[in-house]
Amino acid sequence: MAATTISRQTEILFRPYLPWFVIRLTLLLSLALWFLGSALLLGESRWLFGAGLIIAIAIAVVLSHLAHAIIITDVSLICRRGVIRVRESVIPISRLDYEIRQTLPGRLLGYGTVRIYLNGTTIAIPHIAAIRTLQAEITHRQADILLAPSNWRLGS
Repeated sequence: MAATTISRQTEILFRPYLPWFVIRLTLLLSLALWFLGSALLLGESRWLFGAGLIIAIAIAVVLSHLAHAIIITDVSLICRRGVIRVRESVIPISRLDYEIRQTLPGRLLGYGTVRIYLNGTTIAIPHIAAIRTLQAEITHRQADILLAPSNWRLGS
């Protein structure tokens, strides 16, 4: 019987859990609408300052959601974080030291915080969705690297 190989995507992107993002954004925009409605109904412009502030916070929430990501390639894990000052750490999967933390809602809904230990520092990326899929991919790719023949070169 011939052995079959399972091909995996070479790059997989993991982002923060979408429902929490949508809930936070909905609450912020509802609050901004309430401030805007109060400004219109009461005729006082000071309420517009509150609406503007809440909208600025909502924009920061959107940018933060888009800025945080974990990318798994064939041989490395890339942690991308930061809105204004973007930081990207590339860690070889073969030497990856990480921990997954989940709260009770996180276990029920499938998200968690990934903590990566790198040269005495800790990189934490909170609320990553599909956390068990991320863990399984890391494990599979570490096994592929470990079981690869010594003369096999990645990317060849």
